[in-house]
Amino acid sequence: MADRRRRASASRRWRRSLLPAALTRGQRPYALALAALLLVIALVAATPAQRYLEQRDRVAELEAERAQLAEEVADLEERREELEDPDEIELLARDLGLVRPGEIPYVVRRDDDAPRALASEREPDEEAREDDAPWWRTLGEALGLLGDDRDTAPDDEDP
Repeated sequence: MADRRRRASASRRWRRSLLPAALTRGQRPYALALAALLLVIALVAATPAQRYLEQRDRVAELEAERAQLAEEVADLEERREELEDPDEIELLARDLGLVRPGEIPYVVRRDDDAPRALASEREPDEEAREDDAPWWRTLGEALGLLGDDRDTAPDDEDP
């Protein structure tokens, strides 16, 4: 019997050291109920908290988009004010090739607008022939490994 009491006493000391005092006394159901209640509250609060964070991010995105759209509106308002000026409208019309009644339109062509000749119609020039060299010859000449045969070739071959 004394052995049983010692074991029970040791068991109680062990429980007291590992578990809170409320769980070892007669208040165990209340402590478990409180823990379960806190768990339920945490689970119930998790969904609204997640939605709150998502909505906060969405609001930040919408505010950035709103700022961008406000900037575009300001640019368009400025452009509208420019287009109310008759001189600006006339410049745009002249860029499109329009003339006033009674005016004679002239078209000035630049060298860039000149029609280009086909490759077969052009005469090959000296620079184009040099560019047609194979890549390995160009590399060898650049490294000094190959001599430039074109410069050393005689113009006339007299036997």
